[in-house]
Amino acid sequence: MSIDLIIKAETEGLETEEEVVELAKFYIDTGLVNSTGSNQRFVASVVETFPEAFQAPKPKRYHDGCSYCDREYAKNGDKLTMMPSHDASSRCESGGHNHCTCDTCF
Repeated sequence: MSIDLIIKAETEGLETEEEVVELAKFYIDTGLVNSTGSNQRFVASVVETFPEAFQAPKPKRYHDGCSYCDREYAKNGDKLTMMPSHDASSRCESGGHNHCTCDTCF
């Protein structure tokens, strides 16, 4: 599909935001972003215009609006490697509270 987008970009032009973002991600993933200056400028422009499309998704153990999750996410630079999950395990040993650190949950 992405090769088709390259051809379409060169011949007809891209029509939707999704096509533009998909092509930029293809250039990044394959390393083609570095093949020409025009690819670099295109990708830089797309990343600047649609930054949310290039942000790493937050882990499943993170919940928007939870002050603990927000604080840990910001403190660790978008990495939640040692943070307890927001939701307790169904087999929680300590009452099933958010961010439980019992042996089962953490």
